[in-house]
Amino acid sequence: TPEILESTPHYQSVKDFPDFFNVIGDYNVNLTISQVLNLEMSREHPLLKICVQPDHQFIMSGLNHFIFKNRKAHIEHLFCLDNTESMNANHLIYNLDYFSHVMPLLLYGDNYVPYCYYNHIMTKENQMSFYENVMITQDFVFTFTRDCQNGILFKNQEIIQSYQTIFNRYLKETQPLTKLIQYTDYWRYTQDILHKNYQTPCYSYATQPCITLIFDPKIFNMRKYIPEDFFNIDEFEKIFYNFANSFREQLYDNEFKLLFTPQGLEYFVKEGISDELPFGFDIVCDIEDRLNALKEWRSFMARYDCLLMIHDDAMPKESRMYFLFSPNVGFISPMTQTGNFYSISIEETSLISAFYD
Repeated sequence: TPEILESTPHYQSVKDFPDFFNVIGDYNVNLTISQVLNLEMSREHPLLKICVQPDHQFIMSGLNHFIFKNRKAHIEHLFCLDNTESMNANHLIYNLDYFSHVMPLLLYGDNYVPYCYYNHIMTKENQMSFYENVMITQDFVFTFTRDCQNGILFKNQEIIQSYQTIFNRYLKETQPLTKLIQYTDYWRYTQDILHKNYQTPCYSYATQPCITLIFDPKIFNMRKYIPEDFFNIDEFEKIFYNFANSFREQLYDNEFKLLFTPQGLEYFVKEGISDELPFGFDIVCDIEDRLNALKEWRSFMARYDCLLMIHDDAMPKESRMYFLFSPNVGFISPMTQTGNFYSISIEETSLISAFYD
């Protein structure tokens, strides 16, 4: 029979718990969650599997805290997205609200991988279920109820392995919400969106003007920023400029609007840092290239109506976030705090509609 942890714990740490342990009360459930997370994140290579909805404030705050302290943490997060356009009690679309809770983890952790499946959220929340939330580490399994009033902690390795097997089996029935891509893959992905949305209204939004428009060896000498010992520098430069030429040609034929803010423009002029230049080279444009960029952007805006400046105080000028949306496809590309670049493909109708509107 499992022992019971009631309002006053008589154990100093979950390490002292027996192999099976009942935890009662939201204080003790949250305390157990915190200790299990802390012990796993103190490892050199933490590994966490978790099944909990992203609006669970205590869990998500804890993950944000610990993943910031240990960037090597590998976290697999399984949760449900709504298969309708329902709104929660705060009048927010469920999926959009969930996405806002997940985004900070994506920015901090290169090894945070969210997986999703679809169901009707309101029906799911009203279903009777036992211990639907699960945390699996290398030493513990902790299952607990939606209201955090009850939980069971397991330390037995056979049970832990069983839960890991079940969790991995569930992952096969889901799809990753995000995908880590290399920079050249990002170019191909952008080209693919342009092809699929030919003559369809598309919008991209970043704080800085689109510098891809002026990628030309006569205007912008990319080679001077690439280290001399960089592998296959000639091939890289060729791919770099070919993408820019292809992007411009398709841009003229499509109903594509490129939005930027005056704050982002000011940041580029002062700092010389562009979000679109290849990451990993620590590129800071010199004064000559900054002035050339300003001249070309001004000339481009005078000839075409696809590069537009908008006033938006919500996005900080140093933001490394890029949005691209059409009526039927879209993605968000943030740069993480560790310098890697993510492509977050958005496919569910409610999210696409919300961002596109």
